[in-house]
Amino acid sequence: MLTKLKRLSIDVDGRYADHNELQFLHDYLDSADDRISLYEKLEGIHGKIDEQLESDLKAIDPNLYRRGDRDVSAVCKRDRQHALRCISIATLLDDLERLRDDYLVWDSIVVRAFRDQRPANLTYQTMAKVLESFLSDEESHLILEAVQLTRATVAG
Repeated sequence: MLTKLKRLSIDVDGRYADHNELQFLHDYLDSADDRISLYEKLEGIHGKIDEQLESDLKAIDPNLYRRGDRDVSAVCKRDRQHALRCISIATLLDDLERLRDDYLVWDSIVVRAFRDQRPANLTYQTMAKVLESFLSDEESHLILEAVQLTRATVAG
């Protein structure tokens, strides 16, 4: 949304925006109440989501967050929580471009530097399933695009 508003302000400099150029605002306003409600719900249950995500990931691969004899699960938990907050705000604002440009580009560089594409892929694949278990179909529809973009960008 913010990215689209910025682009609109540049594109219509010196003239009025036409109906087609304003359509994204109509679309956003139609879903704004749902996005706000989802954001507030996620804020309230993010701890439960992360607990379930961690449990599911350990069931898939108990050594997923081990690097040799080092346990890096605390760092990975911090990163998962940060990612979910970024995904949540991107969903609230309907701004996947900002998510990609402000967070995912940086995170993908870190993941590739540490060769952590497999854990990242599993994390976001599992995150989508966990979110679906906590959210309604309508809520899942709003957030899963951001989760899928995160998975494709970071783990791809």
